[in-house]
Amino acid sequence: MSSLEQPAAPAAAPAKHSVLMIAEDLPCGGKTLKATLPAGKACGASTLLKLFAKRFALDWAALALRPPEGALLHAGDRVVFGDELSVFTVVLAPAPEAAEPLSAHATVAVYDGAAGGRATFRIARYLRYAAVAPHHAEGLQETFAFDVAAADAQTEELADETTAALSAVVAAIPAGARVELEWVQLAMPGRPRRVVRQVQKLEALTEAAEAALAKQYPAPRLMMRKEEVAKGAVFELEGCTCAACVPPPVCVPCAPDNLIR
Repeated sequence: MSSLEQPAAPAAAPAKHSVLMIAEDLPCGGKTLKATLPAGKACGASTLLKLFAKRFALDWAALALRPPEGALLHAGDRVVFGDELSVFTVVLAPAPEAAEPLSAHATVAVYDGAAGGRATFRIARYLRYAAVAPHHAEGLQETFAFDVAAADAQTEELADETTAALSAVVAAIPAGARVELEWVQLAMPGRPRRVVRQVQKLEALTEAAEAALAKQYPAPRLMMRKEEVAKGAVFELEGCTCAACVPPPVCVPCAPDNLIR
């Protein structure tokens, strides 16, 4: 280096932002966790909840963040960080008062039979799919199965949503038959959090009926919450060609009114 050359100034360290999370009325006691994140950035509340839950062996889906001011932040909410320390109280999320739909599925499937009282199906193609609660929704499935006796008990618990006894329906369908199969993934009220799959429709298909479905749904239709689209959420499906994979208007009967149609 010549006497005229000056050493390069060290690069400025990227700005950081500290987040302090404090447990309140949780099984882990009054534990705290401090995390460091890039300043001026944003992340989902689920990111912070997962960090906290992993550290103290909790179920992150049952938690929420309470800021010093404002409403509770749930997994699907966004958190924006400024230049100072952010402090959140980690609490149990309020239990839903009724069954909460997480995802809805409408498919054509092949019935493989019921071994040991468990009916199993291979998904041949999707007709419709709704990510009602994208952060908790299960994705597209290749198989589906349920315990027949347990499904009948579940039918009684959710009698206002499904009334037919599934055991009788399953008994009438021969192994190898192609069926129209619809189910909804539900978060049940109360604690601990319990997620179930509730069959909404199970019906053997004739060739004509399946051809009519193929004509009605030449490609799977997708649906997501309006607010998720507004926040730039993207749900990708293989073969989807719509702009940014935002689903086209579609109606899934079991979906709430605040979904894109």
